[in-house]
Amino acid sequence: MRNYITKEGKMFKKLALAVLLSILFICRLALADSPQKTIPSDGITPVAVMYIENADGTYSRINSVTPFPMTGTVILGSPVDGTYIGDIKFGESLPMTLARKESTQDLGAGALSYTTNFAAKTRVKHILFKASGNITQTVTFTFDSVTAGTYDTILASEDLVTEANYVYIPGEDLILASGDEILVACTNDGTPAIDVYVTVVGELLN
Repeated sequence: MRNYITKEGKMFKKLALAVLLSILFICRLALADSPQKTIPSDGITPVAVMYIENADGTYSRINSVTPFPMTGTVILGSPVDGTYIGDIKFGESLPMTLARKESTQDLGAGALSYTTNFAAKTRVKHILFKASGNITQTVTFTFDSVTAGTYDTILASEDLVTEANYVYIPGEDLILASGDEILVACTNDGTPAIDVYVTVVGELLN
């Protein structure tokens, strides 16, 4: 049993080292063209040393005195010459900037045809369709391409039968480039005296 545990321990150490080396290799590739920072060297020999940046712009090595932070950015630096290797962000989420586009239409006066005006790179979060009463109409959500109408694509289409609500949430990331928009349409067969309301919520991206 003692030998078995020793072998397992060695295997775990080898695996942990392999994972760390892989992370460092990826960081070097991803940040090869990034501005370099100078990290203080402590004269030790590991592959990398982890630091946190202090409020005054200095760096503190993570150890028993400076514990691993719960949130923030950990900086990887070479212990030999202070070369900046990469940053690892964790335990925090960046603030989300939401944009909300809304429109309404009286189906008694005409069919709904509404195009958003995000005019910016946007991740579509959800599209909400609401009628003031039950309707039997077709609701369609279309990707309206900035390139040309030939690139427009139907995202979802639903035949509502005596229904008043329809919600569309993209299963995958739906990213609009600046100029791309969402077209929401609803038929008005029989010209019912019912108002419909549309809400399109998106996250503005840098």
